[in-house]
Amino acid sequence: MDFGKFILLKSFLCLGLFNGLIAQTTNKLGYEIKGDLSGLVEDSKVIMRLWDENGGTNCDSGIVKHGKFQIHGNVPGGPRFYWLILRLPYGHRFVLMYLNNDQKIDIKWKRGISLMDMNDEAFVNEAVEIWGSLTQVDYYNLRSAYLLYQSYQVKINQEIQQAFSDSTKYDNKIIGTLIKCKKMLDESLLSSVLLRKPINTSLPRVMRDIRNYNYHSTLFKSVYDTLESKKMLNDTCYQDNWLKNFVKLCSGQAFPMFSLPDIDGKLLALDEVVKKSTLTLVNIWSWNSQYVDQNNSELLKIYNEFKSKGLNIVGVYSGTNITKWKMSAAELPWYHVSDLKGKGGIVEKVFQEVPEKSTTNVLIDKSGTIIAWDVSGAALKYYVESCLSETGLTLHIN
Repeated sequence: MDFGKFILLKSFLCLGLFNGLIAQTTNKLGYEIKGDLSGLVEDSKVIMRLWDENGGTNCDSGIVKHGKFQIHGNVPGGPRFYWLILRLPYGHRFVLMYLNNDQKIDIKWKRGISLMDMNDEAFVNEAVEIWGSLTQVDYYNLRSAYLLYQSYQVKINQEIQQAFSDSTKYDNKIIGTLIKCKKMLDESLLSSVLLRKPINTSLPRVMRDIRNYNYHSTLFKSVYDTLESKKMLNDTCYQDNWLKNFVKLCSGQAFPMFSLPDIDGKLLALDEVVKKSTLTLVNIWSWNSQYVDQNNSELLKIYNEFKSKGLNIVGVYSGTNITKWKMSAAELPWYHVSDLKGKGGIVEKVFQEVPEKSTTNVLIDKSGTIIAWDVSGAALKYYVESCLSETGLTLHIN
């Protein structure tokens, strides 16, 4: 090879390496937001707050000059959910944003919007126009359908709870019909919206919203299986990993078995309780968790009525105070276990519940399969009655 060809070849190799480095750098670019929102307080800070299961973290910001600002940042494990925090003369206002890296975003007020129109509104998404974020567009396209779904779920849940609060109105068949309505609502949302082609890129995030009103239904497994089969899940994506882990705790899946110390320090294996029971209820609780007194009162009635038919209850205490645990559990005549770790223990790490806040009931059948998660009141009584009746549960999985 002569010297001229060698130099040319070396130049091409260097150019290829340079272009490769440029491509890698481009792929790692974060997001950029340019805002033009007249009326913001001059020299105030516009903040991006990143949200996760532990709350919000202020991460990126920009300074307002004549209503304009710029923010540069990087989305870890994107796409992720943010609050854009604005300071107006009468207080802070928020814009919900679902962003990813490699997005250049512009945000402006919609025409005809008056600052006084937002005086009573905390979130002002309806007042702004946002360009440059496909994930934002996709999320809000699904969010509108989710909010309608949520409103129907709330109404059905209210009817179920009302039936339990007034014992004269409780009717197993009516509760069963309402639970069927919830399942039909799931199926309609799944086929008509969630899995409608092309699959929406924000689907894992919207499923996280749905969890707040439908908890652990089989809906999540259907969505996960579809995304997995289409290779639309990414191990580096925060929302995708959340869905992957959450699906393991949904109805129809095997409940995670454990061996934990009881109040006397002896290990109790959940699978041994499940094997000798027709139906097992795992009650995640703490002496100071939400609705704990009401839930314990309900469980006492149900336990006394159905223990002779094969119902067992295992209370999993989520606190750290052993004295409070012993005092609170003294009048609850079922199994009690705890790792006494609180945050960072089995309740948070395995069950994905909030220690010392969540009061959660999980029903498990004889094979260890989850029947219903976070079920209480009339719905709980319906499932227990149906599971332990002679004909068995007609709606086996919620």
